[in-house]
Amino acid sequence: MGSMISDAIIQHDQLSKICVLSGRSEKKVKQIANRLALPWRCFSLTDPLLDHYLNQVDVVLNVAGPYVETAEPMVMACIRTKTHYLDISKEQHSLQLMFETLLPDIRRSGIICVPGIGFDSVATECLAALLYHHLPTATQLNLSFAFSNRTDGIPVSRGIWKTNVRNIFSAADMNLACVDHSIMEVPLFYKSRQVAFPNAGKTLVATAGGANCYMASRSTPIENIDTYIPIDVNIMRLILFAWRVFAFLLRWIPLMHWFILHFLCLSITSGPSEAQRRDKRIDVWGEVRDSSQGSILRGSLQVMEAYGFATQSAIQSVLRILGLVDNQHISAGVWTPSQAFGPEFVLSIPNTVAYSFVRFDQNPNQGTRNRSPNSSTNTLAATATASKLAAQSIPPLLHGSR
Repeated sequence: MGSMISDAIIQHDQLSKICVLSGRSEKKVKQIANRLALPWRCFSLTDPLLDHYLNQVDVVLNVAGPYVETAEPMVMACIRTKTHYLDISKEQHSLQLMFETLLPDIRRSGIICVPGIGFDSVATECLAALLYHHLPTATQLNLSFAFSNRTDGIPVSRGIWKTNVRNIFSAADMNLACVDHSIMEVPLFYKSRQVAFPNAGKTLVATAGGANCYMASRSTPIENIDTYIPIDVNIMRLILFAWRVFAFLLRWIPLMHWFILHFLCLSITSGPSEAQRRDKRIDVWGEVRDSSQGSILRGSLQVMEAYGFATQSAIQSVLRILGLVDNQHISAGVWTPSQAFGPEFVLSIPNTVAYSFVRFDQNPNQGTRNRSPNSSTNTLAATATASKLAAQSIPPLLHGSR
């Protein structure tokens, strides 16, 4: 990700003049910096000169994971030096650290902290905020995404693999849901349903929540939130079996965790190439429900693939923190992307398409009865209920915006 974002920064005249690359590996940082003709620094997060380097910049964009290791020392240094902080974390532990543990110190220092500006959080969290704006009485939020062409796929980078292995080893981010305003661990794939994506079509999805669930719970007051991923029934069964075996090996066999991480470092050298990412698109889907009124609102976006999206989201976030785009005041504190930059921030990412939202309201001429949003038969209930409701198309933009 660091190399992709560095290449993108060069395309912006304003950022290329003020950007300083940094990292832990002098060889890697120097290679990228020399290729792009950018100034560079090499230091670790325990370097005594860390504060000295941060005093020379206004904002830090942290793209070095796993964030369970890098987020806290970097944020603490930003607090000491009054430097704004951004990252592309998708790790619930590091997000919770900033939103809950470090929030008082961040506010006192007067800095802006916006974690989770990568694909996983921005696309779903901004869509959730847009949906909530149009149905503020919602009590249930469901989110999902899938490749627009279901046969598409791209390799996963080494950093993401390492993060996932560490999460399994520590039992963190296994599967999260928001239940009655509380983030809690729930069984993997404990709910499933059919979702009609605008391009991928009708797809079976199952719950597998993590950072996107946590971020949606921070940006909206909706009390129940589930996040889903596309899944095949047979693959679902295989994953559940392999997950238990893999988790057992990681937790109870000495050095297994180290061996797997070392194997990943040797076998996975880089993320997907530009050719592998080209023309890949992702459908993002969301639904909010008001169980008391029987109202349902559904909306969808189409965005570029996750790596390109995260790169452009990071660029747009830096521009806004520096006041170079949409020069709006952001108060000191920890914010989700939609809180800091507005729910329509996702629409500023290049190649993002917003489809009209569709609202279903109870038709007084139909005797539709309300159903619990947590019903185990929610797939059939959603289909049956929607057929008896009056549909209304709603523009996804906020009222009074462009």
